[in-house]
Amino acid sequence: EKPLSGALSAEIEINMGVGALYLSSLPDSSSLVSGTVDTAVGEWLKQDFNITGSTAHLVLSAENKNLPLFNLGLQPERKCDLTLNESIPMRLDIRTGVGEARIDLERVLVTGIEIRTGVGKTDLTLPATGHASVTLSGGIGETVIHIPRGVAARIRTKTGIGSVQVRGDYTRINDEYISPDFNTAENRVDLEVKGGIGSIRIQGR
Repeated sequence: EKPLSGALSAEIEINMGVGALYLSSLPDSSSLVSGTVDTAVGEWLKQDFNITGSTAHLVLSAENKNLPLFNLGLQPERKCDLTLNESIPMRLDIRTGVGEARIDLERVLVTGIEIRTGVGKTDLTLPATGHASVTLSGGIGETVIHIPRGVAARIRTKTGIGSVQVRGDYTRINDEYISPDFNTAENRVDLEVKGGIGSIRIQGR
């Protein structure tokens, strides 16, 4: 658990390697982030936390020395289960690694998100309020992105070997999809998707 300690904004990096990642939010919390992280044998959790000015910086990453990837894959039920504060704006940098990821940012005041998916299924819900800039780089596996009702979007896609599907009330021009009211919308996301080997589905309002 990391207290807010007077911070008015935050930058958070999460890189958990192998295992499931569950990321959601908690209202009225006095913490920037709280939750639990399992580590494998021969692995430890690296935590770098500091506050510069009024911005909190946090890096969470699973570190290991000379531990083969296939050994990590044998670890049972490894997971990272975290909740984020809902009261301050933040930027997120997330690498999902190997395993399932469920990331629900609907009530988080996220201004910028960079997500690189690895191997496995990723389910991502984007913020419902404010203006968010989102970049997602697809890996191997299925990724589903949910855009909450009432949120306008501009979606730019770059397809890899896999597929990218966009569903919703958008005008399509080549590889760009845009809501009719994007430029004037109070709540909107600017989403850039770079497809990998797997499939990516974007479900709009």
